Amino acid sequence: MTNLRFTAEVETYTVLILGLDEYQPTRRDLPPEFAFLDAGKSKTLRNQERIVLRTVFDDWDIPYSGKLRGWRDDSPLFVMHDDQLAGGLYLCDQNEFDEDPKHGQLHYVFVAPHFQGRGLYSVLFREAVKRAANWGLTHMYLNSDRYLLPEVYLRWGAKPYKQINKSSRALRVGSLQAPPWIARPLRRMSRQFRRALQYWHHAGD
Repeated sequence: MTNLRFTAEVETYTVLILGLDEYQPTRRDLPPEFAFLDAGKSKTLRNQERIVLRTVFDDWDIPYSGKLRGWRDDSPLFVMHDDQLAGGLYLCDQNEFDEDPKHGQLHYVFVAPHFQGRGLYSVLFREAVKRAANWGLTHMYLNSDRYLLPEVYLRWGAKPYKQINKSSRALRVGSLQAPPWIARPLRRMSRQFRRALQYWHHAGD
């Protein structure tokens, strides 16, 4: 039995592939106080984007904008709450696992902690599937190192592809390479510190 919370980071990457015609869509709608951002405006949110990514992902420093394989100008898909970035993802029309031109990949799906629990994740995912279909893709790869999230993807129609154990390689910490027994505590402390800063920031709003 584990004490891990839902979406806690785990030591294994689980890679799945979703056939778009096998997707089981959510029935949720975007709450009325939220709205999708026009694709051409995503660059104006770069600072907010960094702050949220630092909070949600330990490896946020990995270059993504324009550097993920198959990146497009409309790869970012963001949800806004007034002028505040609430969540988003990055959809690419190529992937890191095969050369099929109709297989894309979903990267870095995120929801800011203070907006979680409102169904944004499932609605973002549904919109990504629609966008992928509009691009002419038939499948998209999903890669997760979050506890129980692969099970959610399975319920939505994805199929297992492979697993990658993080402990078999060094993990990145800033610009250094560190073994897992050093990297994990450092990442944990960094994440807790960022969440505390975000809490106090919003407590003062």
